[in-house]
Amino acid sequence: MDLSRISEAFEDLRLGEILDQLRDPDLADLPDLTVVRKARLRGEAAKPVASALVLAGKRLAMREQSADALRAYELARDLGDTSQLLVERISLTRKVVPRTSIEWKVALQDFQRETCICTKGQCRCSNHYEMAECLGMFGGDFPAELTMCGVNVSTLGNYYSWTKRTIWSKLIERLKHNAESEVAKYMARVAADYVQQSHGKWSDIDAMVPVPPSTSKFGKRGFAPTDLLVQEMSACLGVPHRMSLVRYPGVATRDASDEELSKQFALEERGRAELTGRHILLVEDVVTTGRTVRICSEVLQQISPASVAVFSMAKSSRI
Repeated sequence: MDLSRISEAFEDLRLGEILDQLRDPDLADLPDLTVVRKARLRGEAAKPVASALVLAGKRLAMREQSADALRAYELARDLGDTSQLLVERISLTRKVVPRTSIEWKVALQDFQRETCICTKGQCRCSNHYEMAECLGMFGGDFPAELTMCGVNVSTLGNYYSWTKRTIWSKLIERLKHNAESEVAKYMARVAADYVQQSHGKWSDIDAMVPVPPSTSKFGKRGFAPTDLLVQEMSACLGVPHRMSLVRYPGVATRDASDEELSKQFALEERGRAELTGRHILLVEDVVTTGRTVRICSEVLQQISPASVAVFSMAKSSRI
């Protein structure tokens, strides 16, 4: 009896079981990876294992298990995945603020001071999204899943550009029209917590891409709201972001034809191949008709991503 062959067969069987566990959409804990480390996989043999580890890490990160996610990412790197997206994900995950830390509690207090103090006897909200929902910030039947111009859009709140009747509307007004850039971090933290609580929907996201504003609005504000929102969401979630879309001067969005608006958006030349086959989350601040996110989604399709999901801070309601 060849004991070495029996041992190899057992290790192959165990490795297959671990791969199945890592690919499980409902993965709750990282399995024992001793067999993976002992296998000393290299080259093509290591690729499916590294891919499964990254997938498991993303799903665990959405379940707020940053330590396990980091272990999975680092082993994937050791197995040969040297992509810049993974390198950045490791760096970002190391910096994610634990929800049991003083820093996290201070951030929640800062959010209340900036928006609305909870007047309940004892606030039991554990994150920014729960607190925003508890305070009734979003208005109407929001958050909501909408279909606009044939595109599915996940949106957090309503934006009443005239009456400003919700706290969320006022925050957007301050960010977009009063150029108060510091508001972006509070809104982004709410959005990040919402995305994390919906881990089953966005757990496969590889990178976030902001929708660029018109050049005229960028010139007036001196910053792009979506850039600031995505940067903070990236830090909170441990998910890399890419400024993959550029926008050229042109007719104002509300006055432009579909053809005129389409000509304003293009892909950034650098790093186009990096997002090929990846899952992308396109982030917008406010959607009105959905034309802009539809056009941006179509532009991103030029790099053949695995998928493009759309998330917006708010849906404009002109009442």
